[in-house]
Amino acid sequence: MVLSAGRAAVGCDAVKNLSDAERLALTPVLEMQPASRSPQQVLAARSLVKEWTVAELVPVVSRGVAGKRNFERGRSLYSAVACAACHRFADEGGSIAPDLTAVAGRFGVRDLLEAIIEPSKAISDQYAAIVIRKKNGEVVTGRVGNLSGPRISVVQNMLEPGQFTNVVRSDIESIETAKVSMMPPGLLNSLKPDEIQDLMAYLLSRGDYTHRMFR
Repeated sequence: MVLSAGRAAVGCDAVKNLSDAERLALTPVLEMQPASRSPQQVLAARSLVKEWTVAELVPVVSRGVAGKRNFERGRSLYSAVACAACHRFADEGGSIAPDLTAVAGRFGVRDLLEAIIEPSKAISDQYAAIVIRKKNGEVVTGRVGNLSGPRISVVQNMLEPGQFTNVVRSDIESIETAKVSMMPPGLLNSLKPDEIQDLMAYLLSRGDYTHRMFR
């Protein structure tokens, strides 16, 4: 019997048919949990292609989105480079950063590339991070997740939006607005030119596979 991923690989019927001895021998496999990787781990596993600049990519993307792009690859890359961890787009993804569904109506190619490659150049007040300085000298930087009660819950890593750092209000010395974006830089650095073209086409088409960019 070949088992590849715990109970799911064995199947319910197969598990029911195991003898006590077989069940005991296969306990480590049956109790195995599916591997789960965070967006940060997914990004870390990708190889560096190039540290792209806005100036380099504007002509590449402008030329690429004229047509013949790959919709499915663009959609897949939206998750692969961790955009979906924070941003909602076409009813998919997170909600702790701006919704990108209507980005095509507000951004051109250069503006969109700048927002991705140079995230600290222009930071929306609505999504700005805060810097909390505690009386003991500790500094906590992130987005406020919860302000109720005697504690402030802060998201320090935008790629791990479910993890919070709790700060007791009475321990705070000062709070100020951060001058650096919570969005990590370098999100496009693991992509080849044609992959970036597909991703940008996906975003600029508002997720419409019938758009001329994909014809």
